[in-house]
Amino acid sequence: MTSLTDDAYVGTLHYKVLDPPVSVATDDLQTTCDEGNTTTTEIVCAGLTATDTDIVANTGNITADGDITATNGDIKAQNGNIEAVVGNITLDSGDITATVGQITAGGNMTCNNLIALAGLVSAQTGVVANTGDITATTGDITAGNNITLGGDFKQNGTGDFETASGSNQLNGRVDFQAGFDVPLTNGVGTQISQNYIKNNMTFEGQVKFLGQINGTISIPEFCPVFPDPSYKTYTLIDNTPPNNQYALSLLATGDAGSCMFDLHTSHGNLRQNYSFIVESFCADDKGITPVPYVQNYAIYPPNNGTSNTDCCIQINYTDYAPALTQVIRIDVRIFYNPSPP
Repeated sequence: MTSLTDDAYVGTLHYKVLDPPVSVATDDLQTTCDEGNTTTTEIVCAGLTATDTDIVANTGNITADGDITATNGDIKAQNGNIEAVVGNITLDSGDITATVGQITAGGNMTCNNLIALAGLVSAQTGVVANTGDITATTGDITAGNNITLGGDFKQNGTGDFETASGSNQLNGRVDFQAGFDVPLTNGVGTQISQNYIKNNMTFEGQVKFLGQINGTISIPEFCPVFPDPSYKTYTLIDNTPPNNQYALSLLATGDAGSCMFDLHTSHGNLRQNYSFIVESFCADDKGITPVPYVQNYAIYPPNNGTSNTDCCIQINYTDYAPALTQVIRIDVRIFYNPSPP
């Protein structure tokens, strides 16, 4: 046996047996994975496909310029993102799970269950859950086209669900445990002409139309006929959601058997496109008889201006005694009912 020093130079080495043997280099990924199949380095590739197994990233991202496909397994990112930059994310029978990161696809996203516990779910064309659920605990779910699922759509957070356009059809029963709102204007004050309810509906509890009442004015106000200097104009604030208001309720005293005031709104063609319901009765007891009641009411163009978004309301009473400053309760409600009906 011949021993060499640590810094010996050998021009050509001839040997019969090398112990331990030198590993033979290979381009086969399976052989490399058999030696050790975990890495803390992110893997970025043109496309990623797994058959009968999972695609799992414990610390980093799962990123592909093309498609990410798991034929019979799951795609899981424990601490990173799952992203198919321009391609699809497809699972035939498994789940897509991102514990803290985002799930993003340039194309379609198809799986059984889609779970993003904290991040964003975004698909440029569509999201399909064949048999399971789509769950976003704290983040958003965004699709440029459709969201289709065979299970439940669950939102555990407190964010909004919003569709920009399109026809949203519900073929089954809908349970509105917190009620529902049907505003007549959108977020910037534009009137929504199609917000009407067709067919018959039965309600066992309260149905709240967004900010319906303009508050009860509890202190009686003097509402004389025009052009008295005390002539009043009441405004329905209907262009600053969620304060859309389509009704007025107040206590008033009258003049010469009448109460009269203007109602100001931002609704175009108010008197042509809205129906009015006016109710009024004596709200106090002055110890006299008889008590005044409504003889008639009328809706006019506004006395205090010429806008077609305003109107004048005059209520005439019988047996009214102005000297006793009798207090009258007045309720005015407007309903969108475009002309011709």
